[in-house]
Amino acid sequence: MQSAHRGVASTITRRGTRPGQPIVAGWCYSWLVALSAGHDSWTAPLDSCRLAVGDNPNQVAAQQVRGVLARLPAVPIAAVFAFDGGYDPVQLRVELAGTGAQILQTRLLDLLDVDPTKPR
Repeated sequence: MQSAHRGVASTITRRGTRPGQPIVAGWCYSWLVALSAGHDSWTAPLDSCRLAVGDNPNQVAAQQVRGVLARLPAVPIAAVFAFDGGYDPVQLRVELAGTGAQILQTRLLDLLDVDPTKPR
């Protein structure tokens, strides 16, 4: 069954992509989760949104953050949001200006230059 609203679900591995590798159609989602304050890996979903083809994931994420901030009670400290390396930190800061949200972001490694046959 085909759907015009599906995007391309791709993952990058240490080995990179190989010629002839199939492209898998799928639905992309933006998830916003709360992290546990403990020393564990528990998360609690706060919001999810299916991305349409052509959606800007930075704008969608910022909209989700604004929605969560509106639901939070007033606290004396800033809410901290962590993003993976696939997001644009400049656009996120512009989109979230004036919200008081603090943004952390992991760095995306340049996986195109990774060659598993070369010693590190």
